[in-house]
Amino acid sequence: MTRSLAALGAPCLAAMLLTSCAGDRRSADDPETLQLWSDLAALIASPTEFGPHIGGVVGRALEAAEAAPTDASAVARLGMVLHAYDKFDGAARCYERALALEPAQFEWLYYLGRVRNRGGDHGGALDALEQAVSLDPSYAPAGMLLADVLLETGAVEDGRARYEGLIRDDPSLAPAAYGLGRALSALGDPAGARDQLIRAIELAPEFGSAHYALGLAYRDLGETDAARRHMAVSTQLSGRRPSLDDPLMADVQALRTDPRSREMQAFRLQLEGQVVEAIQQYEQALANDPGLVQAHLNLINLYTQTGEAERAEQHYRRVMELNPNLADAHYNYAALLFQTGRQTESEAPLRRALELNPAHYDARFSLGVLYEGLGRVADAMGQYELALTERPNGVGAHVRLGRLLVQQGDVTRGLASIERGLTPESAETPVFMYELADYNARLGRQAESERWLRQALPLARRYGIQDLAAAIEQQLSTTR
Repeated sequence: MTRSLAALGAPCLAAMLLTSCAGDRRSADDPETLQLWSDLAALIASPTEFGPHIGGVVGRALEAAEAAPTDASAVARLGMVLHAYDKFDGAARCYERALALEPAQFEWLYYLGRVRNRGGDHGGALDALEQAVSLDPSYAPAGMLLADVLLETGAVEDGRARYEGLIRDDPSLAPAAYGLGRALSALGDPAGARDQLIRAIELAPEFGSAHYALGLAYRDLGETDAARRHMAVSTQLSGRRPSLDDPLMADVQALRTDPRSREMQAFRLQLEGQVVEAIQQYEQALANDPGLVQAHLNLINLYTQTGEAERAEQHYRRVMELNPNLADAHYNYAALLFQTGRQTESEAPLRRALELNPAHYDARFSLGVLYEGLGRVADAMGQYELALTERPNGVGAHVRLGRLLVQQGDVTRGLASIERGLTPESAETPVFMYELADYNARLGRQAESERWLRQALPLARRYGIQDLAAAIEQQLSTTR
């Protein structure tokens, strides 16, 4: 372990008095330990629990622990391997055994709290997490989990206090602001909840759950338009949340070495916007299993983002060998062509994507953008209209169709289409509002133009678009 009892000092002694395992240095052959080894051996031998690769990884960790049954670190590492593969009961028993051998170890108490919570033992999770936090109050992931479990188990005031403490220590912690907002909502303070949830979204604009909770807060405050807007955003951003730097859990996840697990980890990193890290995980997965089609497909997109066109094209060719009938592969390749200046070449893969999946909104929208750039206005409008039949709230299609309608002289329909593109809200929303203000000003509708400017200004500030905010302030100053 990296932490020693001497290094932890006086707080550790107090925690030892709280640790249920303290003083219980079980012998290597006590019945409970022997039963643990037996149960884990049966788990490994089960044909339904692990495949050969994972079974081998867990088996080697078990052999190491059995060979040194009084070595707390070996037993804890076995727990970490089981934890990595979501075997929470076995992991908990190993962490408990390690703590019996070497009490008051922060890392193991934190891990024990996590697996107990995942296994449904919330009381046991609270006990372990409270001990962990007393040993190291500075480790934010432990404090966050403790606050979350308190909130979920109905100890709302205690959870609120924990979230407030986390925010005092680190005001940039978006998950803590989100948790505090939820706690305030549960305590009947929707205005306070709204303020905290707005703060969480300012810190992490794509925090889907925070948008959903903010929608609920606005609903409780009777602000139905704002509630509807944030609910729509939450649907678009479902599953996205800011990552919390957690080196201890990264150590656990690193023990998952099978290709499928690496692929899943890569996908989580991709959703979090960690492009380089996601590429590394996908490539490691493919090194062990070159036939992971989804990994190749996602790497087309990721290498396009990093500007590594040749690598992206290699993965597209590999997907074509494995399964040429994936619409997303052709769409991702078209995006690569578009980004590398080969726009006209992108038409063929976009059309192929639509042959395979006529409801593919992104391919349909991109084909419209291509036609618009080529001056084929009628074709572009047709593609945008088709895209909206598949996704009625497609922001890009609404806005681009609206602009073309205005250019064609159909101002009423055009402005209405752009206005429909304001939901769900995003960093582009204040830009579109400014555009509506400009169109209305040109039409001599000064009151309507000012209304859009006033709606756009707070959003521009919230999303940090300083140039736009300054331009709006300048224009509004001339109307006073």
